[in-house]
Amino acid sequence: MFLNNQKKSKLIYLFFIVIIFSCNNTVDKELQSEAKAVNKPEVQGQVNKEEPKTELDAKKIIGSWKDNNSIIEYKENGNWIGEWEQGALVGKWGIKKDVFSMSFLGKDIEPTSYRILELNDTLFKISSIQDGAIFVKKKIDFTFTE
Repeated sequence: MFLNNQKKSKLIYLFFIVIIFSCNNTVDKELQSEAKAVNKPEVQGQVNKEEPKTELDAKKIIGSWKDNNSIIEYKENGNWIGEWEQGALVGKWGIKKDVFSMSFLGKDIEPTSYRILELNDTLFKISSIQDGAIFVKKKIDFTFTE
């Protein structure tokens, strides 16, 4: 199985942290300021400036996605929970135009933003605004235990 008992315990603990912090507007404000920073001209020069041809359907992100180094479940309420080899993380996610932002709770990790390159029912392709790294996520049938 992907998670051992110790990791499951940590994951459950982190999930409760998400619930506690989900009422906190601070994370939402960080996401908004991160999305605004992406629209600055000096940042836009590093990424594709093309506006999405159609409005992105944020609901398509809801569910579990796997890429080469993680499994992340994006919840409808804007929370996410993820598992990497190094451990579990939780946070908040949001979309503004074609920018996907993630913040991290309980860790000293800066919020991060990605340009959405492709999003459909089975594929979620993003490019890091910071370093241009591309992540290709595939939708999977997986739910973290609560």
